[in-house]
Amino acid sequence: AREGLVSYLNTDTTLFDRKTEGRWPIASITKLMTAIVATELEMEKQTIEITEAMRATEGEAGNFKTGERVSGTDLLVSMLLVSSNDAAEAFAQTYGRDAFVRRMNAKAQELRMHNTHYADPSGLSPMNQSTPNDLYTLAGYLYTAHPDLLKITQQKKATITDLATNRKRVLATINEFAGQALFANSGRVTFVGGKTGYIAEAEGNGNLLTVFTYNKQPFVIVVLGSPDRFGETRTLLKCI
Repeated sequence: AREGLVSYLNTDTTLFDRKTEGRWPIASITKLMTAIVATELEMEKQTIEITEAMRATEGEAGNFKTGERVSGTDLLVSMLLVSSNDAAEAFAQTYGRDAFVRRMNAKAQELRMHNTHYADPSGLSPMNQSTPNDLYTLAGYLYTAHPDLLKITQQKKATITDLATNRKRVLATINEFAGQALFANSGRVTFVGGKTGYIAEAEGNGNLLTVFTYNKQPFVIVVLGSPDRFGETRTLLKCI
């Protein structure tokens, strides 16, 4: 990986670091902040109608159709489980896209993520950038303030519903760690949650932010710019 970090959350003990202040396009890891902002606006309680403009963004993940009515909770699931760009746009456009992105950046500053910038809600733009240190901060905030968002990412599959027709569909996670037995050198590790990112403009392409626990102690692994993000994360588990 171009950049990376392994660090315990409760003690700030760092076991591995590489270019932890280097900015990098984070791609769909952006959606973690989108989920935080949407949740803090209580948008998960809304029912949102999918529009052509929301679907106009790149990608088909979530398989949304214009005119569907979807709960905010199901949009969170779509965004965090299969990395739906349409779901991210649905939140942002419902609130007001520019204002929503401003809130994402304001939240980053509030969390002292000073080397982070968000350009859109999905992560499609290479201008969505952060550093391993800032993503570690974000992971800590999710772990303490929004554990339910991390819990969504633990699921291997989830069912979402079009409330207009009551049509249901199953979404299967794109995160290899969901539901897997994982091991560090000296014992079992539990997957708490995380988010993938992939962008053509990022050489090495693959990004991964993951929260684990070992002996009930939470720790974070960040891998940015990797050709094998899951393999490298498994290798970094040996630091524990």
